[in-house]
Amino acid sequence: MTHLCIFPTTVVVSVAVIVASMVCYPGGVQCAFRDMQNYSDFIDFLEKNHETQQQLHEKNLLLNVRIQIKDALIEDLIHGRTTLMAVASQFHALNAEMPSYVMILQMQHPNVSGLELAALNVIDFVEIKNLPAAQHRKVMARLRREFQRAFGHHYQTVH
Repeated sequence: MTHLCIFPTTVVVSVAVIVASMVCYPGGVQCAFRDMQNYSDFIDFLEKNHETQQQLHEKNLLLNVRIQIKDALIEDLIHGRTTLMAVASQFHALNAEMPSYVMILQMQHPNVSGLELAALNVIDFVEIKNLPAAQHRKVMARLRREFQRAFGHHYQTVH
């Protein structure tokens, strides 16, 4: 029985506090509504931010897969299990999925495109590998010969 008496009393006291607040501070109601709007905007921001974070996470996963694929291709090339042109063909396909990356490559190697640009990209990857000096010379000599056969001229790297 006492629970039933407390509920109406709580409601009356709450309404009295709200009315007293409105009388003593008329801007309080506007502030309360503004805070509710700000809270709604904040929730919208969090939801959009979550969507953006999810999209960035998915892009990051795709980039990591691309890096792993390229690293595996370079390892096969270094160890003589594949050719420059085979790896260049794979790089060309992977790079085509990212036009902004192709633009960066074209800035590094002006007036070059297609498979030749991809071959130079492959060679750049090999150049930055931390290979023992003798292995590096041997691999690079092989890649120079393969590049010469494929494109009829020598290449210049950016390194």
